[in-house]
This record gives sequence, C-alpha cells and structure tokens, in this order.
Amino acid sequence: MAGIRALAAAILTTALVGFSALSLAQGNSPSNLTPEQIQQFQNLPPAQQQLIARQYGIDIDQLRQQQQSSQKQQSESQSNIFPRGTDFDDMGNPIFPDEINKLFKEEEEELSRFGADLFASEPSSYSPVKNIPIPSHYLVGPGDTVNIVLFGKESNTYDIEVNQDGSIIIPKLGPIQVAGLTFNETKALIRDRIKEQMIGVEAAVSLGELRSIQVFVVGEAYRSGSYTISSLSTITQALVAAGGVSDIGSVRNIQLKRAGETIVTFDLYDLLIQGDASNDLMLQSGDVVFIPPVDEMVTVKGDVVRPAIYELTNEQHLQDVLALAGGMKASAFKEQVIIERVAQSDRQLLTANMTSEQGRNQQVVDGDTIEVKTTAGVPSNSVTLVGAVTRPGKYAWYDGFSLNDLIRSVNMDLLPEADLSYGIIVREDNNQRDIQVLQFDVAGAISQPGSDDDLSLSPRDFVVIFSAFEEKAESTATIDNLALSEDERQQKQRRELLKQYEMHFVQQLVVDKQSEAEREAEMERQRDNLSSLFVQGDQEEEEDVDYTEFSRHRLLEPILMKLRSQSRLGSTAQLVFVDGEVRYPGIYPLPVNGNVKDLVLAAGGLQESAYLQRAEISRVEIQGEEADVDYMAFNLAKAMESEINQTLQGRDRLNILRIPQWQENYQVEIAGEVRFPGSYSIRRGDTLSKLIERAGGLTDFAMSEGAVFTREVIKEQERERMRRMAQDLQHEIVTNSITNTTQAGNVSYSEMRNLLKDLTAVEPVGRMVIDLPSILANRADQDIQLRDGDMLHVPTQQNSINIIGEVQFASAHRYKGGTTVDDYIRMSGGLKSKADEERIYVIKADGSVQQRESSWFAVTHSQLEPGDTIVVPLDSMYIDNLNLWTSATQIVYQISVAIAAIAGL
Repeated sequence: MAGIRALAAAILTTALVGFSALSLAQGNSPSNLTPEQIQQFQNLPPAQQQLIARQYGIDIDQLRQQQQSSQKQQSESQSNIFPRGTDFDDMGNPIFPDEINKLFKEEEEELSRFGADLFASEPSSYSPVKNIPIPSHYLVGPGDTVNIVLFGKESNTYDIEVNQDGSIIIPKLGPIQVAGLTFNETKALIRDRIKEQMIGVEAAVSLGELRSIQVFVVGEAYRSGSYTISSLSTITQALVAAGGVSDIGSVRNIQLKRAGETIVTFDLYDLLIQGDASNDLMLQSGDVVFIPPVDEMVTVKGDVVRPAIYELTNEQHLQDVLALAGGMKASAFKEQVIIERVAQSDRQLLTANMTSEQGRNQQVVDGDTIEVKTTAGVPSNSVTLVGAVTRPGKYAWYDGFSLNDLIRSVNMDLLPEADLSYGIIVREDNNQRDIQVLQFDVAGAISQPGSDDDLSLSPRDFVVIFSAFEEKAESTATIDNLALSEDERQQKQRRELLKQYEMHFVQQLVVDKQSEAEREAEMERQRDNLSSLFVQGDQEEEEDVDYTEFSRHRLLEPILMKLRSQSRLGSTAQLVFVDGEVRYPGIYPLPVNGNVKDLVLAAGGLQESAYLQRAEISRVEIQGEEADVDYMAFNLAKAMESEINQTLQGRDRLNILRIPQWQENYQVEIAGEVRFPGSYSIRRGDTLSKLIERAGGLTDFAMSEGAVFTREVIKEQERERMRRMAQDLQHEIVTNSITNTTQAGNVSYSEMRNLLKDLTAVEPVGRMVIDLPSILANRADQDIQLRDGDMLHVPTQQNSINIIGEVQFASAHRYKGGTTVDDYIRMSGGLKSKADEERIYVIKADGSVQQRESSWFAVTHSQLEPGDTIVVPLDSMYIDNLNLWTSATQIVYQISVAIAAIAGL
C-alpha cells in the first residue's frame, strides 16, 4: 500500500508541476494543454482534478470537451484503410474513382477467391501500432523508448530512448545494456540496478514509443516492396501494409524468411476457418514476407455455407473441400453432388453421393467445379392447404391422413366467407405430373369423419377451399367481414402461398425468364384457349370484375390451364361448362367420377329460377373421322336428389333452363299528380293504364297533356346516338378545318374537343312521347306495355308558354289565347343576330315537335297550348350543311323541357 501511495503522490506531483509550469508560461486556457497533459489529468482521481482545477483556474468541462475532440480526431486518423485502387490527394484524403464507387453499390455476382480479399485494402499511410500491451517476449532494441518512474525515497520520471549501441543512460546510474533482451528481462535488469544503487527507491518500468522496423513484402503481393512498420507488427500487418495478395497470389503458403531461411509458413485458412494465429509471428527488421503464386484451386457453389473459390494444399477428397466451404447446408441434396472436371482437353461430369464413404472420398483435382444441388422445394410427405382457411400452408402427411385430420372445425379452421358446399383436391396422376381433381363437400368432411366426403389424402395433394362470394362487392356486405381487421384480410403469408400455388400448375406454361408483359400475354392466350373449348362465334367483351381473393375465378384458373394443357391425342380435356340458372356459370374442372350434381354445386348451386324438370347436356361425339354434337335431356330434380347418376365427360356443356314465364321483381315508378305515387311491382303484360288505375288515377290538378314517360332502353339508345353524333361532328369539323372551307378553321382543336365533350356529357332522359289523355280514354291502340325501370311523371297544370334559344331574353310567358309565335318572340325581346328564323319550332307539352313546313309558319295561334315551348335554334350554316347540329339541339332542348317539367312540380 505504501508503494501505491508513493506512486500516486509522484504522479500528482508531476501533474501539478506540469500544469503549474504551463500556467505560468501560457496562461490557464485548456487549449494550451498538450494531449499528453490532458490524458495525464484525466487519469487523476476526481478529487485531485478538482484541486488542480481550482488552483490553476482550469475549466474542467472545457477540458473534457477538448479531450473528446482529440479522441475523435485520433479515431478519424486511424480510419485510413480504403478499397484497392483508391488514390489520395495531397492532404491524404481518398479520391474514389467511378469503379470504386460501384463496389459499394453493386454486389458481386461471380464467386470470389476465399480469403484473397481479406487484406485487399489501400492504406493512405501506415500508422505504427500504439496503445496495445507489450508482449513479454518482445526484444528491446535501438529506437525503443523506456519509461522509468521512480517512487519511494526519491520520485522522478524518465523517458529514455535506447541508443544505437543498445544501451540506456539513467541519470545517477550510468548506462545499462538492454538491446537484445526481452521486455521482461529489461524490466528486471533496470529494477535490480536501481535497488542496488539507489537505496529506498523503487522503479516502475514500461515501454513508451516503439521503434520502427523495415521489412520486405515480395512475390505475388498487391504492392511488393519495402515497408517501415512498427516493431510489434506481425505477418498479417505486413500484408495489410502491402494491400494483401495479388489475384494470383497464394493465401495458404505465405512464407516468413529471415537471414535466408524460411522461419514459418503461414496458412491464412488456419486463421479464417479455425481461428489459429499461432504462425502469425512478430516480424524483425530485415525480414522478408514472400507470397508465392497460387497452385491448385477448386470452385464450390450451390447449397453450401460459403460458396467461393478455394485454394488447395493437402485437401484431396471431396469431404475435405466441402469442409473448407463450411459444409453443406441442411437443405442440400447430398445424394448427387456434381463435379465438373477438365480432363484431357475435355469437360466431364462426375456425381458423388455424400451419404456413402465412396462419395465422401471422391478425389478432387485442380480446376474442379463442385456444385451442391438443393433438395426439392416441396416436401415429399406434405399436403398443401390453400384458400379461405385460417392457417394456409403445408402440413405433414402420414398414412391414413384424411380431410377431417386437416380441417377439423368450421369456426377455427375456415374463414367466415368460406364455401361449405364445394372444395377440391388437386392430385398428381402420373409421372408426367398430370393432375386429376377430386371434389368434396366441405361441411360433410368436417362433420362426418369417415364419410364419402372425408376423402383420404396423398402426398403432394393440394386442398383448395373457395370463398362463397365471387365479387368483392358481395363479400364486403357480410356482417362477419365487418369484424375482420385489414391485416387479417390481407395476410402476406396467404398471398405468397397463392402465388406458389398458381406457379405450381402453370410453371410449365409460362417460362420464368419471360418478361412481365410476355408472361401476362401468355396467360391471356391460355385463358382464350379455355374459352374456345365451349364458346363459339363472337364473344362479348368481358367486363372487368373485382374478384375476391379466394374466388372460384382466381383459384381455379391455374388448374383449368393445367388441365387444358395436358389434353393429348386420344385424351379429352377434363373440363366442363355450366350455363344458365346457376350462381356462377363458367368453366370448371371435371372431378373423378363427376356428375351433374357435382358440377351444379361447383357452380354455387341452382338459382331460384332454375327449371327442375328438364336440363340439357351438349356433348361432342367422335363418329369415325367427324365430330358431331349430341344433346341429352334429363330430369334435373332427380339428378340433384341422386335418384339418377347423370355422369359427365370432358368438354360437356350443361345448360340449366329457366322456369317458363319466370321474371324477376320488375319495378316501375309513377310520380307527380297521381293519388298514390311511388314504386310498383309489375308483371309481364301490365299496361300504363292499369298502373295509373292502381295508383288511384290522376288528381284534379294533373296536366295529362304534359306527362313525361321515360324508359331505360330509350335512354341507352339516346346515349349511343349522342356518342355517334359526336364522332361524326368531330370528323366533319376536323375535315373542314383542314380544308379551311368554313369558319371552323378559326376555332382551336382543343375548343372543338371541349364542345364535343360537353355534348356527350349531357345525361339523356330517355323520354317516350305518349298521348296520356287517349290512354285514359281507354284507347287500346295508344296504351303501352310496361318494362322494368319505366317511370311516368304527371306534372301539375300550368298556364304558360316557354321560349328558349336565340332570343334576347329567354323566359316563360302566361298563355293567352290568340297569341302567335311571333308575338311571344317579340315579348322576349326579338331574335338575336345568329338566330335561325327559318327553323323555329315548337315542342308540345307531350314532347312532340312541330316545325316550319314552308315559308310561312305552320303553327298558328290556335295550335299553341299551355306548356308548349318555342325553340329558336342557332344558325348553324357557318359550318356548311352540318345538319347534325340541329339534331343535337333538339335532343338537348327536349331533355331541358323534360327536366324543367319535373322540377316545376
């Protein structure tokens, strides 16, 4: 304890003396302190730091910040290792060329030589090794600094450099010869001399700054030459200074030569693979690190831990080489390891079974390429469950494994939207990987173990559970779906499994290397091939439908494509088509021993409108060298009750008929001046007069002459006419603009397009002109039969005449008997300059139109009635004889009149 206290006192005294001298000479700023003084201060106990700080007026916080800045600069200065090929500027900063930048951004695709890039660096400068423990066997020599701290009766500190003759000179003691001694021997020698010649004084001996030595790195080094390094450096540190080995340098036969003799051979694999650095000896001045060229190499790739190019020394067998690569992975296919060898100017392939002694001892020679294959991705004893299930994925198969073992509970194993009446098993049928389909009732397989629906499963089977809904609009409307979170509906695992499921059946049809566009085009071609099996003639363009994730459309598509592709000469595609009164008409896989009942259940079951007494199967029969279509009728009710087994064959087409005179719930609407307005259900053959009678007849305020009757079919016809008219207008305007035959050339093309866009954007009304007073008078020739979506609007009585178009002030005027059309025009301010006086017409309250028939106006004052509308059109002659404008104006004004009549109620 006395020795420790004396040492602490000596350190404190030295620190006080140093700080005192500095304070007197340069002031009390911490910036004036050297890093050594700061470090010495930081090594003192906190109490002594406070004492010194108060005595000399030093800010401890500022001092600590200065130390942190110094440590940061030192750390940055030590980060001086950069990739090969790096150039440096005058200040020592790295200059990265484009090729070096790519090394940080791109991964190497080719295998590299193992261990060769360990020292593949470019040092900007080689800094001596500092602040590491000095080994006891270190040989002291000229240039080393010996630190001696005296404590006890006398306290002092000496930093003495070993001079050229190998001695150190200690004040009051004289020279001591230390060159050639180890560090431990040097410490013992100095302590003994001090004890002998300085009574009551002890010494603490350490090494300070070490000397530098010069070594040579030659042979196949990246940069051969002479290097000045620290005396503590080893072989590996010399390799770092030289940038490692070259592309042809050996990493397993690095030789350390001293005085012409090989001291040790260093195998870098011992360090990298086994962590053995026993041969990484410390260098001496004048040593030579020699790197010979590489001798034998093999390439190991595939399912191993470290795929790379390996250098061989004593490895002769396959198991030895694979051990260098870290061994094979658990997924490796050990029965067939492929060896590609060049022998006698010819390439040969060898196969080794690593599970046998002979395979493990297979001879390996220079230039071999060893590839370890991966075991098949699908386990041989697995069953895959996909679709509307809670836990999709692969399950272990065992003897006796059935559907009930895979799916035990409706609530726990299936999603709420799962279809409980239809599920399929997809099974490989032969060595050509042809598939067959087995169908089962999901609810029956779960509730009745051992029943006919509880089918036994085979290895590599796919069990597919479908959603009870095809479109997302249907599935989102269910109550159960409201309780599902977004994450539960869109699990990443299910989506990935669906992709794997699809590619399992279509990978033979779509090549993986194809581009995305090519794959999509190929898939579309396969879909067309499916449709061509059952549909003839022109096909209507299929609407874009947003299908649910587990719909029949999505899950069956890869299976249907696979079944279509595996049909060959003499083998019919096991596909059937169902049409008519089923929930989901379309193409379905024909299950083993499939019948009509199976197909109907696959299509979601019968609709309410299905006719049960008769259905029809269309079948292609080959008679000699020709094909003929045969039609077979049967009782659908008996087939669904399994009273008859109406079997199906590939490419059969089942047609489910509709009940005669069946109709959906047709709705019509009557509004306005009727006693009971609203929506009414009708049946085929109902007339407008009967509808008015059911609505209680007209009120006393009804204006039957102005009734507006609209029909959905007429609305679609008007929309189509407007679209075609806009196309014709666009064509003629562009033609006239090019030929400059009209004033249209002064109108920009964008303005024309906006005009046509506005025209087509007008929503049609679909009005049919009717004579309601005649209908109410029970004239059968004027009555009309109703259709679904029809609407009758009976306006309130009005006593006005409307005038619209090219007049100064479009308005409505009170009807006055004896007032002519010209009178009403004058009452509206007269015609505008662009009004077409020759084509003024009147739209009657019932929707009919009366136009000028000659040079005088055919509509007299006696023909004008309340509710009529006078239309003054725009003079369209400035675009030649473009009579289509008149048609467009009529349509727009008719729509306006109908809307105005409805809005006026």
